[in-house]
Amino acid sequence: MVPTRDQREWTTTNPLGFADWVRTIDRRSGGLDHFGDGYFVRSITYMKRWRDHLFGERSAVSSILLVTMLGKHDPASPLEYYPPLENPLFPQYQAEAAYLYDMLRLTYSCIQQPMSGAFNNPTLPSEDLARGWDQTYLALFLQRLNACIVNLWNGIVSHTEADAIQHYKRAHGGTFPP
Repeated sequence: MVPTRDQREWTTTNPLGFADWVRTIDRRSGGLDHFGDGYFVRSITYMKRWRDHLFGERSAVSSILLVTMLGKHDPASPLEYYPPLENPLFPQYQAEAAYLYDMLRLTYSCIQQPMSGAFNNPTLPSEDLARGWDQTYLALFLQRLNACIVNLWNGIVSHTEADAIQHYKRAHGGTFPP
């Protein structure tokens, strides 16, 4: 149990279980680099930077909620999604951009469905991780997530590296490395 700032009470937590959940998704995602990180962990890094660049302190989704939303929509998972993802790129294309693009599209689709469970802790399903996030920012989050998805797609289908870099910078923020 840990104290919560927003509820002024104690709440159950499972940080080791959550870390194991993240490691499982990352191993399944593939694409391990020399640090041992896979597509999932690197995608989370991009999306945290995206969040930090595009949202203020009050409107930003917490790190644990962002990781949870994205992790529940892993394109390497054998789960069936409803509605199914149209024209998935991953796993046919074993590339980080394909993985991230499909994960974001799955996440966007799921969040729009009421009662999707996208905000529940994967290791403690009764815990709503969005409880401290002002839901008025959900529409802004979805709008900016959709813009990120569009820019990722434009980067993926670009004909030149320079064009792709510009689209990826729009997707992740101007500080995205060239």
